[in-house]
Amino acid sequence: MRFVCFSLLIFCCSGLLFAQEVHYRLAILPEQQKVAVTVDFPARVAKDIRFVMPQSAPGTYEITPYYLFVSKIEARGDIGRVEGEKGLGTYFVFPAKGSLHQIRYEVDIQLMEQQLVGAFASCKMREDYLGLLGYGVFGFIEGLENHPIQLQIEASADWPLFSTLSPQKEKHRKSTQFLVENYGILADAQYLLGTAVGVFEVPQSPIPLFVAAYAEAPIAMEEIGRRALVSLKGLQDYFGAIPMPHYSLCYEFLEPISPKHDYGLSMEHLNSLTASMPVSKAITAYDMDADIGSTVHHMGHAWLPLRTYGRGYRPFPWQVAPLIDTIWFNEGFIWYISIHPTNHILLGID
Repeated sequence: MRFVCFSLLIFCCSGLLFAQEVHYRLAILPEQQKVAVTVDFPARVAKDIRFVMPQSAPGTYEITPYYLFVSKIEARGDIGRVEGEKGLGTYFVFPAKGSLHQIRYEVDIQLMEQQLVGAFASCKMREDYLGLLGYGVFGFIEGLENHPIQLQIEASADWPLFSTLSPQKEKHRKSTQFLVENYGILADAQYLLGTAVGVFEVPQSPIPLFVAAYAEAPIAMEEIGRRALVSLKGLQDYFGAIPMPHYSLCYEFLEPISPKHDYGLSMEHLNSLTASMPVSKAITAYDMDADIGSTVHHMGHAWLPLRTYGRGYRPFPWQVAPLIDTIWFNEGFIWYISIHPTNHILLGID
């Protein structure tokens, strides 16, 4: 009898966990230079729903109002279709009576790139390429941030996908699904689609190590991978272990779209880094004297503060810039490791 009761309890808990899963679906609208996102969630009272678009991300220390690029936001439920309205700050509300279970909206990728002059902060769309930052396109329902997520990305068969969620040499094709632990993991990941995306798996790496790149000039993927491996092994020796299950370096080498746009900055993520570079800085050949300080720096952030951090950094405040009273810890040690001459010897930087 005890076994039966215990089994029923496990079954009920498993069913509850499954029922609480949130489903995201992303579709590409290439002619409009947009993407469409649909979020299905356990039904909630409409007046209690606040749908948040991020305006901050780990490591940025600044405000980036991604909600400005959201349009046609609406919800559906037992009361039919309800148009979303901008609330205070960076969230949307749905003024109606009854319950809702789905939210749909569009994100204007072209407008985002035009208005965000810091190229590192923007998603990009080209004829044969789409580069998405998770926090640039995915919002969340307040209160469901820690629920498991099933993500489905829909693309045509000739637009393969590489994602830092589950990196692999052979890119995903057509409709692809990912199981994601929570919203933070979803938002921190990158999604590169299109025929122009190149993928290189770095050999002899202690963990799966990938380079994924879109380039508007010739590049040497193997050389980017070599520098990444030197950085990774140096950091492994320095810290004594590698906490990442895998790591991806996502590069863009772009023709500037305007004189006011700024290229050359990189951004750290939990299991990856992104770099939006001008074509003038394209990596084209082996260089034993190459300065890999930037790669060491941003890869090193996977150790701290993304996994080791001070008070106020987690849970991450997606609606406001993070507290910077521990910026000396977040940035100081990594700068020390990446630029101090003694540590250059330890890291193998010539």
